[in-house]
Order: sequence, then structure tokens, then C-alpha cells
Amino acid sequence: MARVFIIGAGATRIGEHWDKSLRELATEALLAAVRDAGVDKRDLEAVYVGNMSSGALQGQEHLGSLIATWAGLAGVAAFKVEAACASGGAALHQAFLAVASGCYDCVAVVGVEKMTDALPHDVTASLVTAEDQEYVAFTGATFVGLNALVYRAYMAKYGVKQERVAEFAVHCHRMAVANPYAQFRREVSIEEVMSSPLIADPIRLLECAPVGDGAAALVLCSEDYLRRNPRDELVEIVGSAAATDVFSVHERRDMTTLAASRRAAEAALRQARVEPRDVDVLEVHDAFTILGVITLEDLGYAGRGEGWR
Repeated sequence: MARVFIIGAGATRIGEHWDKSLRELATEALLAAVRDAGVDKRDLEAVYVGNMSSGALQGQEHLGSLIATWAGLAGVAAFKVEAACASGGAALHQAFLAVASGCYDCVAVVGVEKMTDALPHDVTASLVTAEDQEYVAFTGATFVGLNALVYRAYMAKYGVKQERVAEFAVHCHRMAVANPYAQFRREVSIEEVMSSPLIADPIRLLECAPVGDGAAALVLCSEDYLRRNPRDELVEIVGSAAATDVFSVHERRDMTTLAASRRAAEAALRQARVEPRDVDVLEVHDAFTILGVITLEDLGYAGRGEGWR
């Protein structure tokens, strides 16, 4: 495969954007990435939009063409990519493959969600569309409820106290303080986390990723494009992979591990020819604290039952 580089990045602040629509947030991030790349937007040959809930919450699909039109890019190839919580990452993976294959020389990828305009019931219903509607969702199961089952199973299997897992929220809030795009830029204590309202036993409010609006975008290009448009600073994507697990949580052999994360990470590391110990900065998916802890174990940074450490 050809080498793939990131030459531009843009983002909106994550929060309650009552004055901006989904299309406006996506366009803002996309055009910011184009400006950061220092390229003419007409160089973009394709746009990939990562999104999970526009159909349920905005009644809007066909986001690829919509965002391309609003960004002044009508005519380019454009696609929506949906993979539940992994929609943004999946869109980036598809954009990476498009350039690595030699199909395109310059593409943009944007991830966007617009959730705060919707009623809580509608947000809850949209999130559980990531589960089986015929065999799980119809029972009344919710996204946070399913994660609560995983949390309970983890604590029971490894004899871990909730306070240890909940420390992940304390860590994440600490990292958000210096991030101008973060939704909540303040530190919290473990006492605050453990005394916050119970959402689905044992998950507390401050152990949950909040509902919010926002978008982030990247511009990717090939080595051939860089020869025509040279620059001093380059960021190369040296590994990108995706995988799946058994669809429903209750059907998995072990609900305290995320097999898809493990498989994808192993494949990406092989592709990049690096080991976990070579990585200096790590970001993990943590819709709930328990997912962050489990992911650290699946990526090889902690032993089973020790991700909370």
C-alpha cells in the first residue's frame, strides 16, 4: 500500500451548540482542516463523514452529499460511514484505505454528532440502535444498562472495587483541563464521582461520557500529492485496522474483554511494525469508565483485571 499522511486538522469545541446544526458543525471542522492543510479545497477528491445518530436524531441521512454540498465541494465522491461508537474511527480507516490504495491523492474525513437538541428518551433510543433491536433492545435494555452488566461482570470476575475503576473518570477530567475543545474542563475527585447520581447500577453519572455536539476533521494525502505540494512537517499514518466481535454483548464468550479492539490493535501494530511499549501517547474509547479500563488490558498495557491500575 502507498504511504498516507495527515496534513491538516480541524475541530469544533464539544458542548451544547444550540445555534449550530449538524451540517454547520461538520462544515466548520472540515473547512478548518482544509485551512490548516494549506490546500485548495478543490484538491479534495472524496469526503468521508463518520456519524451514528443523524438518522434517529435529525431525521437526516445521506450525510456525505449533504456535507460536501455545504462545504462547497459538490461533485466530489462523498460517503457516510456508520459503526456505532466507532463511526469516526471507521470513517478515518476508510479514508486511509482510499489513499493507500492509490484511488485518491487527497481526501477529507470528518466525524460529527449533534445530540443536545434531542430529548433524553430519543438520545437513549438512538444509542441502543447499536444493539440487536429484535432480541435485545425490545426488552427495554439501554446502552448504559448493557455497560453496567459488563461493569458488574468485571468486578465479580476480578474482585475489583468500583472506586478503582471510577478513577478512570478522575484521570480523564484531569487531561481535559488543558484541552480547549473539551466539554468539561475541570478536575473531579473520586469522592465526586462516587457521590454523583446512579444511572444504571453500578455506573455513576460522572463515569459516563456526556451527551454533546461537535465535529473534528482531517485532511489525508498521498506521497505523490506531497511531491507536488511539499511541506516541512508531516504526520504519517503507519497503521490502521478494524475488526468486529460477536454482535450482542450477552452472546460473547467473555463480556469483560473487547475482542474487536484487541484484533484491530494487533493488526495495526503489525502494520506499523511497532510494539505497544513503543507508543508514547494513547487515547482509548471510554463511553463509560469500565470500557477505558478494559481497553487498556486489550491493547496490552495491563494484565487481565489490572487495567484500573
